Amino acid sequence: MDLHQVSVSIPLLLLLLASCHQHADALPETLSNAVVTEMRAQIRAAIDLDLDENDSGFILMPGLVRLIFHDCVGEGCDGCVNMEMDDNAGLGTYINTTEDLYQSGAVDGTPFTELLSRADFWILAGIEAIDYSTERAQRPCNRGCDIVYTGLVFQTGRQDCELSPYDDAEPEYPSSFANTEEVMDFFDETFGFSKKETVAILGAHTLGSAHRSASGHAGPWVRNAREFDNQYYIDMLDSENLWAMNGIGNRNTKYQWSANINPNGTNIMMLDSDMCLIKDLGTIDQDNGEVTGCTYSTCPDAEEDVLDWVKEFAVDNELFLVEFGKACQKMISNGYDSLNDLTD
Repeated sequence: MDLHQVSVSIPLLLLLLASCHQHADALPETLSNAVVTEMRAQIRAAIDLDLDENDSGFILMPGLVRLIFHDCVGEGCDGCVNMEMDDNAGLGTYINTTEDLYQSGAVDGTPFTELLSRADFWILAGIEAIDYSTERAQRPCNRGCDIVYTGLVFQTGRQDCELSPYDDAEPEYPSSFANTEEVMDFFDETFGFSKKETVAILGAHTLGSAHRSASGHAGPWVRNAREFDNQYYIDMLDSENLWAMNGIGNRNTKYQWSANINPNGTNIMMLDSDMCLIKDLGTIDQDNGEVTGCTYSTCPDAEEDVLDWVKEFAVDNELFLVEFGKACQKMISNGYDSLNDLTD
């Protein structure tokens, strides 16, 4: 849906293929909270190192959140993505970094690879990225108030596909040129989401940026794209952002909604599949995403039971975090009737 295809070196690929046949029944049925806490500390250290040293634009923290979405679309969360699909362009960076940690990490001498599946590890890394970015958004609370989290719970029991972390499955991903009905239908059919859950899960776009080299789109959805909160909804509703259609690139142009208020810096943007949460966009050119026939100020409102949730989340960050957590929990359980709780 968004986001530089990165090639995998032959030695790394051979290592992955050699390890991909690990049987699920060779792993512990569940893990203790203490073991997972240590894993999360090592994941957070990797995120911190990336935040300090990464100048590529493909930042690990939001990338981990994108990775779990792309993994869980289709038959379920199985530690696999098809890097031949354009929709997955850019994920190679995050898979490589996560794979390095999965292969090298250990708790009390036991390698991560002997403690949990790659699919479970990706989910754990995604949860840690969400929790850490939530803390960053509420940093004043580190000095006297309680941080509100999403409530995401990590469970084990997901199984890797045969060739994890890669496969040749071709699941359908949502188009960046989708209208309200198409977005709602995708998330309903893929995850069984209600309209509220769909509006909530799209708040993940608060993190990270789109990249021209990957998706054809460019820019962050919000100005502080390393903090997880309800800013996505606030900005979308703010007419003072002077939202307008903007073509990206001179060749193979793709259109997006750009906020035209900061001529000396990077402007925030929204995709059609974002803006359709509040606007009935009418005719969308499916070759390039250009909306014709109306503007931000003249497009009719989106259907009430979608728009109302955007408005609710825009004024209540705690409500957004809680509802996002519920929707995301459902997404990361896709493909499984039951998963295993951690032990004390």
